[in-house]
Amino acid sequence: FLAFNQDNTDGVFPKTTVKSLFEDDRGDIWIGTWSQGLFRYEKRTGKYRKYPQMNSGNSAHVVFQDSHKNIWVGTDNGLNCIIRRKPLGQHSPMMKIGRVQFPII
Repeated sequence: FLAFNQDNTDGVFPKTTVKSLFEDDRGDIWIGTWSQGLFRYEKRTGKYRKYPQMNSGNSAHVVFQDSHKNIWVGTDNGLNCIIRRKPLGQHSPMMKIGRVQFPII
């Protein structure tokens, strides 16, 4: 059993409640929290990365990867997408999608 916190993640991962865990196609672990935002454990380097605040509550409740390898993050205030077009190790910009309404067909 391993416990990760600020002491063993170079101060990146705070003491917080984890809401979701997701393993992507690279083997990286995405960590969504109730109020501390989104984190990623990079398997290749063993490093933790913190992503910029996405909403006022800094929530990241659900994480999903689509067929284009983009990461989608559901929050208490909408939907966000991380476009992953840059090489591994470079942070791609985060694009806020917001709330989208689709017509019922």
